[in-house]
Amino acid sequence: MKDIKLQSFEHKFIKSLVIVATVAELISMIINFKIDYFFGVLTLIYAIIFFMLSLFSFKKDFNYNLLSTIALITLIVQFSTVYLYSLPSDSKIVWFLIFPIVSIVLKGSDLGAKYSIVFILVILFISFFAEISYSLRSIATIIIAYMTLFFVIYFTKIKNENNEEEITKQKIALEESLKKLKQKDELLSSQVKLAQMGEMITLIAHQWKQPLSTMSASVSSLQVQSMLNTLDANNIESELTDITTQIKYLNETITDFRDFFNPNKQKIDINLSIIIEDSIKLIGSAIESTGIKIEQKHNFNSTVAIYPNELKQVLINLIKNASDELSKDKNKDAMILIKGYEESDRLVIEVNDNAGGVPLELIDKIFEPYFSTKTDNSGTGLGLYMSKKIIEENMGGELNIHNLEDGASFRITFFIDKKDT
Repeated sequence: MKDIKLQSFEHKFIKSLVIVATVAELISMIINFKIDYFFGVLTLIYAIIFFMLSLFSFKKDFNYNLLSTIALITLIVQFSTVYLYSLPSDSKIVWFLIFPIVSIVLKGSDLGAKYSIVFILVILFISFFAEISYSLRSIATIIIAYMTLFFVIYFTKIKNENNEEEITKQKIALEESLKKLKQKDELLSSQVKLAQMGEMITLIAHQWKQPLSTMSASVSSLQVQSMLNTLDANNIESELTDITTQIKYLNETITDFRDFFNPNKQKIDINLSIIIEDSIKLIGSAIESTGIKIEQKHNFNSTVAIYPNELKQVLINLIKNASDELSKDKNKDAMILIKGYEESDRLVIEVNDNAGGVPLELIDKIFEPYFSTKTDNSGTGLGLYMSKKIIEENMGGELNIHNLEDGASFRITFFIDKKDT
């Protein structure tokens, strides 16, 4: 199948050819009528033919092969007539040299070559009937010039067609590679989401544990008071108020997690402090229950258009990653510091820990897929890879890592236009 751009070029070329040929024939007709009536009538016929081809070429779905064939046959007849009735020294002979160019461009290297050979055979044949006798030297000169140009055009076209074929193959291979990469990314994304859902279920269980215990204690207290006949209205109201408060907390927790998994893919102009607070609300209590302290220091005056849930996903992953590293060393002063600030034309979020940092030989691999520093096979090696893709490809920001004096710092950067904030 021909490349669409190549096909478009060929169609434009044939249109231009027949229009130029029509104009040339009309000019030639005017000149020839003054010199020779026979040539005037002949060029009028050619002008009519090319004019009809011009009209035909402007049809929406014209038959390219038919149009180009008629045009080439008309040129063969016309150039043969010129050769038959022209002097050997006549400059009209030069027109012969455009035929191999036109035929190869219109019909391609193989079929165009056949038309060119047919044309030169016709010229040789009619040499015996030419009104003016051509010397063998003149005929040889014409044929040599013609064939030289023909071979130059032919092999140039062959080379271009080979290049086009190679480019097409490379294009197909590239499209296949991109398709496979897209499928791989989708698979990686699904794996990350499944892993996160497992983590979220664990977080929900943790968030619900304390409220459920409180509700259970309230119910048990009411039961004991009922058995001892010490139950009164005030006690009932107090315990029910506690139970209602805990139910409200459970409902808010489910709402928070449901919003987190909302698949809505629409950028929202938002203050990043809201994202940080919502992320800590989802994961903070579970992290702090392991003895790790979470601090946050952020102040943003500007907003930025992002996907809120995707940024929460990244922040939770970075916080969880820092928590896992801190859990390895059982540091009594284990702390995660989340900073947020504006820096010229950018908004920055940092997730810092005091877990000792990333070994220098590993820091350049930290965002590679399936790379994990966890030694207990609990890590998928996809979290940081997908986090970087989300920030940089989905939201146009940057996610980088560098070591601090006593730990690691993940830095998320979003670029803003101060005029729009």
